[in-house]
Amino acid sequence: MLFDFHTHGKRNQGALTSLFPEEWAVNANGKGLVSIGFHPWYVTEKTESDPFWNTLKQLAVDGQIDAIGETGLDRLRYSSPIEIQTRLFGQHKELAEETNLPLIIHCVRSFSDILALRKKYPKNTWIMHGFIGNEYEIKQAIEKDIKLSPGIALLLMNGNQNHKLFGNLRIIPPEFLYLETDAVPGISIGQIYSIAEKNMEIPIDALAKQIQSNLFRDFPRSREKLIHG
Repeated sequence: MLFDFHTHGKRNQGALTSLFPEEWAVNANGKGLVSIGFHPWYVTEKTESDPFWNTLKQLAVDGQIDAIGETGLDRLRYSSPIEIQTRLFGQHKELAEETNLPLIIHCVRSFSDILALRKKYPKNTWIMHGFIGNEYEIKQAIEKDIKLSPGIALLLMNGNQNHKLFGNLRIIPPEFLYLETDAVPGISIGQIYSIAEKNMEIPIDALAKQIQSNLFRDFPRSREKLIHG
């Protein structure tokens, strides 16, 4: 099975679906893994007192969700000051630590901010989705034990030697790697795996097995869901 580490919409087996809080009610009984969080594009001062925080905490404690997020920082597209995004990221981070759940991170033009926060808060699993970094950022993330999930960037990279991921994907240790579609229309997870297979020179079945192993390691509370769907 080719696991899609980050997607949206309806939950399905073989994927980690990232939901907005208001989407939980109609996705509670779906298959596959699920994460919930307040996306940094939409956070405001009102978000800090949103009543769903209590619901999110209960879902995490009860084991009904498998990860916290996506959350993070975005200096390119945002409606709130970076200070508000940072405070909300901190709340997600604390909940992930309290419940021992992985944290799914959205990071756009804020890599140094995330690294600084990781240095301050080194506990539990952090996974950066939609990763599009260069060699330096890959090495820094690995040093800070941040797992990486490239996606649509691999299609942009394919054959494009000027793309910053070109030639650098293979330096990501497979045990740090996830792959995703981010629900981009017309893109299949098979396409993403095929490009990774070619660039990393790792057979696609070996990539699939390694990512499954990574999931068992990083999502220990979700092992039964991973095995049985």
